[in-house]
Amino acid sequence: MHQQRMRFNLDSTKTEGIHARVLLVHNDSDQTRVIQTILSKLSHMSLVCANTVSSAVQYLGNEHWDIVLLGHGVGDEIVETMSKLSTLVPDVPFLVLIDRKNEELGIKLVQAGAQDYVQIGQYGTGGDLLVHSILCAMERHRIQQRLFNMSIGQLRKKQENKTSNRLLVVDDDEDTRKLLSTILEGEGYLVDTAESGEEALKKSEGNLYDLILMEVHLPDMKGTELLNRIYDPENRTVRVIVTGHPSFENIMESVNNGAEGYLVKPVETGRLLGIVKERLGKQNQKRDDENYLPQQPSHRVTGRT
Repeated sequence: MHQQRMRFNLDSTKTEGIHARVLLVHNDSDQTRVIQTILSKLSHMSLVCANTVSSAVQYLGNEHWDIVLLGHGVGDEIVETMSKLSTLVPDVPFLVLIDRKNEELGIKLVQAGAQDYVQIGQYGTGGDLLVHSILCAMERHRIQQRLFNMSIGQLRKKQENKTSNRLLVVDDDEDTRKLLSTILEGEGYLVDTAESGEEALKKSEGNLYDLILMEVHLPDMKGTELLNRIYDPENRTVRVIVTGHPSFENIMESVNNGAEGYLVKPVETGRLLGIVKERLGKQNQKRDDENYLPQQPSHRVTGRT
């Protein structure tokens, strides 16, 4: 539900020791200037603007952000866009700017993954309500992440004697395969590699992978086709796409075909490990809650079509 706003002094936030990197996604230049003016008064907040969701996807894939302000004007399907983006970058909170007071739309946006929403133009005296909403959204997200990390820590204690997660890296570039596998093996994961879609399909038939990192553009098939054809009888495999040329259409097609995250080349080590640990943590938690006992397949089958 939408949180009731409380007025406060912008200067009071300067003593909290918070430095936030804010990504604003909005195609209205007037509103962009208004928000730039408000946040420019705050030394502890730095703002970067993107006027399309496609450009925002590139920013989100390459850099760390503390919060994203998503303007209602970025597209007609704002709820679907919110849902897809929050799925791809679950470690970033979203605050949505809507162009009218619409409680029903606000509830849908929160259900789709937004922390909260703010009515465009209703930013309070000097922007105090907007800044307050940003800080509250960030704090709620930190609390949620803290609780999640605590549950993951408890799960890891239960699984100390279990086999390490098995991962598959699919990329036609040898240097990329070596780099990703070296980083992941350094964290204790069991890593296999494949240089084509067909090789990945064969390896998935003989092994049940917990997570697969796959390049979108493979020499023998599109990564979106591979997403659907990976052998996963137990519905246990997390799929993360890797691309050197991200676009909103590319990302949305991948999500619609089962991708649960994406990385942009050149892959940054911190983001790689962050998304792998976060996704595996949720998958392991789900299996633990369901008393999931994976079994190796007794026969080989062809990939899904």
